[in-house]
Amino acid sequence: MEHKLEPVHYSVLYREILFYFQEAFPPESEFLFLDGTAGEGGHSLLLLRNFPNSKVILLDRDAAMLKRAESRLAEFSDRILSVEANFSEVDSDFLSRIGADRNPDGILLDLGISTFHLLHARRGFSFRENEPLDMRLSSSGGISAEDVINTYPEKILSKIFYEYGEER
Repeated sequence: MEHKLEPVHYSVLYREILFYFQEAFPPESEFLFLDGTAGEGGHSLLLLRNFPNSKVILLDRDAAMLKRAESRLAEFSDRILSVEANFSEVDSDFLSRIGADRNPDGILLDLGISTFHLLHARRGFSFRENEPLDMRLSSSGGISAEDVINTYPEKILSKIFYEYGEER
């Protein structure tokens, strides 16, 4: 039986991220970092390896991605706190609810879409496969693209495509 390895995200800007984090935070000290878009855990892995006494809060709105990050970071399980949430929810009340004992010292956000979502999430982000037209980063909330296409009036759809889809 052939075992197919799934691709994982590697930080493209790892040198830059390390430079700025190491400038701000001495690597041997103890810090609390927040990876607000954990995805597959690539950036968190970078922080955990280079800041051996620090902890990372992993946030992602996509439960499937969070599970992938947890699996990838299993060797650091005692130094991570994993929460399914959107980074926009983070405030002191949120941090208290999830058990964080203080505010994060550093925050990292990767605001691009992931290769996993384009190629393997089965959510209709790409034309490569015949799959449901979902296009939500979290399949648990909000309206799907399929519902938008099938229920919104033509005038509103035209406006959406013109303003956001670069269609003229």
